[in-house]
Amino acid sequence: MRQDKAIDFLISLVAQGKDIDAKDAIAVLAIYREDRELWQRVDRASEQRTNQLGL
Repeated sequence: MRQDKAIDFLISLVAQGKDIDAKDAIAVLAIYREDRELWQRVDRASEQRTNQLGL
């Protein structure tokens, strides 16, 4: 069952968590890859992470 708070938490890990946690969160969220809106949020979080790292 999809719960918004859990998804929000995983997306926050993608954006701000340790590298291993971010990778694991993306792997878990991959089951929602067909959900365009949610996957766009994952992409934005990943871009935010990249920008924070200065890459």
